[in-house]
Amino acid sequence: QWHTVLELAQTQGFIPFIDVAYQGFGDGLDEDAYGVRLLTANLPEVIIAASCSKNFGLYRERVGLAAIITADTATRASIQTQIQSVARGIYSMPPSYGGALVDII
Repeated sequence: QWHTVLELAQTQGFIPFIDVAYQGFGDGLDEDAYGVRLLTANLPEVIIAASCSKNFGLYRERVGLAAIITADTATRASIQTQIQSVARGIYSMPPSYGGALVDII
């Protein structure tokens, strides 16, 4: 199925959004990352959302990430500015202990 998504993204020109909420709970860490690796290796731009809440049992801590792979540094800078602006509007100082726990593990 991942090869079909890749082919469609290449021919139709859309940017895939991948939600990696349960990595490792399917077939294993490496196996579950296959699609993400395939798309990021073959497309200029990909958006990835990943939650660590389920993987580390930190359900109320909102631990996760948004990663945006861009084709060039100018696009990256523009997107980073927009994401930071949205994040500031949502919260100014998120709790750090959940992320610190994931870093340790």
